Amino acid sequence: MQSGARVEFKASDSTCSIRVDQFNSGKAYADTSSCPHNIETLHARIQARNAVLQINVSQQQTDIMVLSSTIEVMTREDTGQFVVVRADQKITVTPNAVGRPNALAWDEIWQSMHWREDF
Repeated sequence: MQSGARVEFKASDSTCSIRVDQFNSGKAYADTSSCPHNIETLHARIQARNAVLQINVSQQQTDIMVLSSTIEVMTREDTGQFVVVRADQKITVTPNAVGRPNALAWDEIWQSMHWREDF
C-alpha cells in the first residue's frame, strides 16, 4: 500500500523558508523555487534553493537525485562541510558517509520518476 501527498507552498512576499524534519521513509519530489528548503532524513541534511530534486529514504540510506540547479548534502550527524550535488547527478547518504556525486542517465531519471504518475 502506498500513500502520498502533494503539498505546494506559495510565498506571499519575497521571504520564505521551508523545513522538513524527520522524513524517515518514502519518496519525495521537491521543486524549491526561490524558497530555501532544509530537509532532514534519517541519514542526511539537505539544503536546496532554486532546485528540483527527488529523495528516496529507506532504513539503510537516502538517495537523492538533482534534476536542476545544485544542492548541498551532509550526513545528519555531521556538522562539517557539505557535498555539492549538481543538476543531473545523484548521491547516496548512509548513517556514516556521504557518497560521491555520480552522473544520471536520462533513462535512470525517467524510471526513478515514474512513481509520481500515481499521485
